[in-house]
Amino acid sequence: MFGLHSPLYFQEKEVAAKTGTTQEYRDAWTIGYTPSIVVGVWVGNNNNLPTFKKPGVVLAGPIFHSFMEEALKNFPSQNFEKPENASTTKPVLNGQIGKGNHSILYYVNKNDPLGPNPQDPSQDIQFKNWEEGIKRWLLLHPEFKT
Repeated sequence: MFGLHSPLYFQEKEVAAKTGTTQEYRDAWTIGYTPSIVVGVWVGNNNNLPTFKKPGVVLAGPIFHSFMEEALKNFPSQNFEKPENASTTKPVLNGQIGKGNHSILYYVNKNDPLGPNPQDPSQDIQFKNWEEGIKRWLLLHPEFKT
């Protein structure tokens, strides 16, 4: 599906892409870019009915590929620039998991990501939703509970 000959592969161009499929296959999408162009393709029904129960790469991917093949003829071949390695003094932003099972909002104030941990994370209006999602996931995967 995502191999060498998928709709996301371009033989002589560097193209980054992300696909997605919503619950019950109501929406499928592919969004991709080069250093010169960004393209998004959505496939779905405007009456909220499911699509053909296929993932984004299958439904939106070929449309994305066809459009990009034509559009990229108008842009020079460019490679992505590798970013410098970034590191912070916040372990969670460096990929280290904090103690306990919490969302990133437990450790990071989204208005000051590099600042101190939030004193009361529940003040963020999204905190409860994010924590609830983690709790539900842990019920299905208790082996990851710390």
